[in-house]
Amino acid sequence: MSDIIANVCRDIFTSFTSEICKKYKISVSSVSIEFYNAITKKWEVKSVNLPFYKGKYIILLPKFIISGGRAYSNLYNWFIAKNYLSIEILNNKNPLPSDAKFISQMKDGTKKAIVKKIYKAYRKPKDELIEFVIRFQGSLDEFVRYAKEHYPELDLSDLE
Repeated sequence: MSDIIANVCRDIFTSFTSEICKKYKISVSSVSIEFYNAITKKWEVKSVNLPFYKGKYIILLPKFIISGGRAYSNLYNWFIAKNYLSIEILNNKNPLPSDAKFISQMKDGTKKAIVKKIYKAYRKPKDELIEFVIRFQGSLDEFVRYAKEHYPELDLSDLE
């Protein structure tokens, strides 16, 4: 999971942590956290109850989010390739490597981007995805909306 998503979703993850602590009767202490409020589009601070271990507060994450490799960073890469880079390439706004073939021409003459090849050529490792977030303003918000619809196993309902 990207550090960006972890920080933006901190309040959601603290709510999850609180539920688990209640369920298993784990002791908690009050602490202030900073989180991104998607409604006000500002960073805010609130008090939450978290478990405390060896001098540090702990925020738990659902197992399905942290297991299975880099699924969401890969999905965000695919989202960018399909919804941003392919459009730039089709509109000749993105210089292409001379040996790459990212566009196919259909029988009726229309051009179609080959997203699989674009994804493979332009994808970024997790720690460089911030470049896509900066370059394609609003893409992260669009991806969250897309993920809510297409990846229901991740509860993003608090990120309106």
